[in-house]
Amino acid sequence: MEKDAIQKAGPARGLIRPIEQNPTEQSPIEHERILPPPSLAHLVRHFWYVSWNLETSVVRENLPHPAIHLVFEKGRAEIVGVPTSRFTVELSGKGRVVGVRFHPGAFSSLVAGLNDSDTAGPSEKGRRSGAASDWTDRRLPASDALGPQIEQTLTEVESQAWPECLTPLIRMLEDLSARVGPLPADALLARRLVERLESEAELKRVEQLCDDEGIPMRTLQRLFLRHVGVSPKWVICRFRLHEALARIDAGEPANWAALALDLGYFDQAHFINDFSRFVGSTPVQYRRRPTS
Repeated sequence: MEKDAIQKAGPARGLIRPIEQNPTEQSPIEHERILPPPSLAHLVRHFWYVSWNLETSVVRENLPHPAIHLVFEKGRAEIVGVPTSRFTVELSGKGRVVGVRFHPGAFSSLVAGLNDSDTAGPSEKGRRSGAASDWTDRRLPASDALGPQIEQTLTEVESQAWPECLTPLIRMLEDLSARVGPLPADALLARRLVERLESEAELKRVEQLCDDEGIPMRTLQRLFLRHVGVSPKWVICRFRLHEALARIDAGEPANWAALALDLGYFDQAHFINDFSRFVGSTPVQYRRRPTS
């Protein structure tokens, strides 16, 4: 990918502030996100990159989004389904990870389209599963979903620096996209609904979304399991917690009862219980963590 064509994505949400600060002698952990070219905008939300060079190990955590990723790391290309709990990783030494975050509905449609394509042999079709929920909380070889050509892309990605390494990755995804054609209407609907839940704070309950869209509850549940990998209730809860983290990190006054109601919780206790279960500390404890 040519540097003059790069457009950076907005700041990440869902990052959990670590308990400890980075030692001053260590170089920072680099994290960058880049928007896809127009040819892949229907499939990819952004490409991302993390690199580190550390003298001592550190632990980093986040609350994952309702998204499936293609990840290149340590000689492996893997599909990472939606993690339903807090994601924790220990970083040590020197390393890097290159990833692709797919839009809701994109990965499921891509795999289903490859299954139906004339070029997919019987052995490939037997390995692939197109339902996003079949990948939830799983990390499996990318070749199981995208075919053996991913191995050549892995070699090329790992042999090049960032962001030049995106060129072979973009080429492979464009080839796969051409094979499967346009995304189906239900996949596009799933993406639109997830984006509504992310951007419209007034949508606090699944029933609101059903009523607003005229979609029966069971139909909505099936749509999300097929193309998102988790339930609409899980998505609402996750975006609530992303907003809670953002407000606490921004230093907003600690009125937990008001924050709970604003986020759509029944009361403060329900909010604190959710926050503690997924973040790993109470809001008060989290607020006391050092800032970078």
